Amino acid sequence: MNLSLNELTKMATQEVNFDETFFTNIEECIKYNSIGTLNWAIHTLTIIRERIDVGQKVKYKNIDLTPDTYKELLHEHYGIYVVKGVYPKMSLKHKVYFKLENTENGMDLIYTGQEENKLFRWIADINENESLVRVLPTNVVTSETLNLAHLLLL
Repeated sequence: MNLSLNELTKMATQEVNFDETFFTNIEECIKYNSIGTLNWAIHTLTIIRERIDVGQKVKYKNIDLTPDTYKELLHEHYGIYVVKGVYPKMSLKHKVYFKLENTENGMDLIYTGQEENKLFRWIADINENESLVRVLPTNVVTSETLNLAHLLLL
């Protein structure tokens, strides 16, 4: 059963007992890879968080949701980007990395977890202050100026 974005938002404001279908429908919507859809999903899931925070009875499969159980539920269904959007004050215990990928629709920022990504690959030094580097996602070669002041601060 595929529900529209508006139907899911309306359910978030009124429903008392959510089932798996609600959360899988939002998962399906997120797969469209649109920033607008992601923001909409975060907004809809935040409505439920706010209802729980003010003490309204909200259930998932007939089990009362608390702030902690709701956060766990979100971690089960969605990536850290969505969970962090619903809980913006939540601190992460690790760094989060993204990579830039060239796709049919342009450049996409892809979540890669805790794995660090390289954006540039050094080719050669032009002089003591500049280097030639390749931007990996686009395969463009550019020159980068070495900031000596930054290195001295490290």
